[in-house]
Amino acid sequence: MAGEVSHRPRQLGLAWCFATAIFVSAFLVFQVQPVISKIILPWFGGSPAVWTTCMLFFQTALFAGYAYAHGSVSRLTPRWQGAVHLLLIVLALSVLPISPSAEWKPVDGSWPTFRILGILATSVGLPYFLLASSGPLLQAWFGQSFRSKSPYRLYALSNTASMLGLLTYPFIFEPAFTTAGQGQLWSLVFIAFTLLSGWLAWQLMVRAGKSSDAELPVETDATSTAVPTVGQRIGWLLFAAYGSAMLLATTNHVCQDVAVMPLLWVIPLSLYLLSFIICFDNPRWYSRYWCGRGLIVAVFLATIVSRVGETLPVVLEVSVFFALLLMACMVCHGELVRRRPDKKHLTMFYQYCAGGGAVGGMLVSIICPQLFSSFLEMNVGLLVAYLLGMYVAAKPELPVVEPQSKKRRVAPYVLGYVGLLAIAWGQFGSVSSSAVAATRNFYGVLTVQDREIVEEGQPTRRLRELLHGRIQHGSQWLDEGLRRVPTTYYAEETAVGQLLRGMGKDRSLRVGVIGLGAGTLAAYGKKDDYYRFYEINPDVVDIAQQYFSYLSDLPSQSDVILGDARIALEREAPQSFDVLVLDAFSGDAVPAHLITVEAMEIYLGHLNDNGVLAIHISNRHIDLLPVVAGLCQYFQLAYQHVPTHMVLGNGSGYCEWAVVSRKLELLESFVAEVPTARSFGSEEELPLWTDSFSNIIGSLRQTGATKD
Repeated sequence: MAGEVSHRPRQLGLAWCFATAIFVSAFLVFQVQPVISKIILPWFGGSPAVWTTCMLFFQTALFAGYAYAHGSVSRLTPRWQGAVHLLLIVLALSVLPISPSAEWKPVDGSWPTFRILGILATSVGLPYFLLASSGPLLQAWFGQSFRSKSPYRLYALSNTASMLGLLTYPFIFEPAFTTAGQGQLWSLVFIAFTLLSGWLAWQLMVRAGKSSDAELPVETDATSTAVPTVGQRIGWLLFAAYGSAMLLATTNHVCQDVAVMPLLWVIPLSLYLLSFIICFDNPRWYSRYWCGRGLIVAVFLATIVSRVGETLPVVLEVSVFFALLLMACMVCHGELVRRRPDKKHLTMFYQYCAGGGAVGGMLVSIICPQLFSSFLEMNVGLLVAYLLGMYVAAKPELPVVEPQSKKRRVAPYVLGYVGLLAIAWGQFGSVSSSAVAATRNFYGVLTVQDREIVEEGQPTRRLRELLHGRIQHGSQWLDEGLRRVPTTYYAEETAVGQLLRGMGKDRSLRVGVIGLGAGTLAAYGKKDDYYRFYEINPDVVDIAQQYFSYLSDLPSQSDVILGDARIALEREAPQSFDVLVLDAFSGDAVPAHLITVEAMEIYLGHLNDNGVLAIHISNRHIDLLPVVAGLCQYFQLAYQHVPTHMVLGNGSGYCEWAVVSRKLELLESFVAEVPTARSFGSEEELPLWTDSFSNIIGSLRQTGATKD
C-alpha cells in the first residue's frame, strides 16, 4: 500500500503532463489552419476554395499522423516509439518558421489546388504532421501508463482545445496580431509543446527499461478486445467522411453568399468539433431519439431556406445551415461513439476517423468540382442527411412499451417516403436546365442565363446575365440596338459610367479593369482608347468571349491578363492608366487583399498624375467605404462616395462606388442620385487594412443590404 501511495504524486503529475500536451497540440493544430490559410488567401484571388483546399491538406495530414501513431503503437516497442518520436520532433523544429516563401506566389490562375497543397506541404507539413500524430499517440501512451482509465475522454479534451484554438483566432488573435506576428507566436508555443512532448517520449523510453512499471495500477478492462471487423471499419470511415463533407459543403455555401473570412471558416469547424466534444465526453450525451428527429427538422428548414433564401436575412439563412451542420455531425459522431472499439484498438479507430475526414475533403475539394457544374454536393448532402435522420430516428434507445398496431407501424414509413419526395423536389426541383452555360472550377460556379423582360407599353426585350453563385456579375441586352448599352452596376448613371463618359469625352483613355465579369465596361471604349482587363478565373474569360459581345464589339485595342490582378500589377512596368477600375468580387465581397495599404501603393504606381481609381464597394453584408476612406486618409488622397439607383433589367437596384484621386477637382463633377453619400472627417479614426492585418468582422453592416 505504501508503494502505491508513493507513486500517486508522480502519476498525477504525469497525467497532467499528458493532458497539457494533448491540449496544446490540439490548440496548435486548429490555430495554424486559419493562420496559414489567411496568408495564402490573397495569392489565389480570395476564393472560398482556398479554405476547402487547405482543409483537404490538413485532413490528409491528420490521417497521415494518425496512421503513423497507429503504426508506431502496433508495431514498435515503447522504447522505439519514444525514439522515433524524438527524431520527428527534431525534424519538425528544423523547418520553422511556418510562413511560406513569396516565391510560391502563382504566375497565373492555373492548377491552384495543387499549388496550395505544395505550399502547405513545404511550409507547415512536418510541424502539422507531428501535432496531428500527438493526439492519438499520447492517448495511447496514457492508456499504457494508466490502464484503469479510459483515454477516450482525452479525445473530448483534445476537441475542446481545438475549438478554443479556432474561436480565439477571429476574436483575439486576428484583431490583435499581424499575420507575421501570429506565425511567430504560434512557433513559440510549438517549441514549448515539443519540449513537453519530447520529455514524455523520453519518460516512455525510461519506463520501458524499468521493472518498476509493474507497480503502476493495472486493471483488466472487461470490454471485449476482439479485432474490429471490416464492416465496422467501413462504418467508421463512412460516418467520418459524411461529417467532413457536410462541414466543407456548408462552409463553401455560406462563404459564397457572404464573404471569404476566417469567421465563416471558424464557426462551422467549431460546430463540427463541438459535436465531437459532446459525443466523446460521454455516450449518454448522444440521443438517437432526439438527434435523429432534430436532423430531420433541420433538413426541412434548410430546404425551405434554399428555396426562398434570397428574401431572408442572411443571419437567419446562415444560422439554419449551421444548425443543420451541427445536427448532422451530432448524428455522425454519435454513431461513431456507439461503434468505438476497446482502447486496445484506439489508434486504429482514430486512423479510420481521420481517413474518413480526408475522404470527405477529397469529395468536396477535388471530385465534386469535376463531376458537377454547380454546388450540388450541398443538395446531395441534405438528401443523405434526411435519410440518415430517418435511419437513426427509427432505431431509438427508448424501449417500446406496448406492441403497435399494423397501421402505427406502417405510418412512419409512409410519412418518411413522402418527406423524402418533398426533400428531393426541394433540393433538385430548382436546379435549372434552362441555363445557356454553366461551369465550375476552383474559383466557383458560373452560370449564363437568358431572361425576357416585359414592361408595360414596351416591347419584350431579352437580357443575358452572368451569375457567380447567386450574385450577378454582369449582363447584356441581346437585342441588336441595345447590346452596346452598359447595364447594372456599370450603367451610365453609376460612378464608373460617369467617370468613363466624362473623362473620355474629349480625349482617348488608357483604362485598366480588375475583374472582367461579362466585359461590360468595354461598352465605353472608343477607337483610340486602350483597355487592359485583369482576370484570375480562366472560365470567366471564356464566357465573356463566347457568350457576351462586349469584348468583340470593343473598337479599341485591348488585352486580357490572366492571373491575380495584384500579382500581375506587381510584376508589370507602370501602365500610366487614366482610369483604373477595381471590380473584383469573390461571391458577394471584394477580396480583402485588394483593398490594403500595399495594394493601394501598387494601384497608385500604375495611375498617371491625373488618374482616377474607381472601387466597386456594393455589398449586402460588409461596409467597405470606411476601409477605402482609411486608405485615402493614410495616402492623403481625395475620394467621393457615389451610391446610385440603377435599372437591373429585371427590376431596380442599388450600387455603391468610391472614386479616388490625388486631385480633388477631378471628383467634383460626380453626381450621387440618392441622398446617402457619406464622407468622414480628417480626424476620424478609420480602419486601415494591410496585408498582415484586416478585420472584416469590424466592417460588417449593422443594418440593411446594398447589393442586389
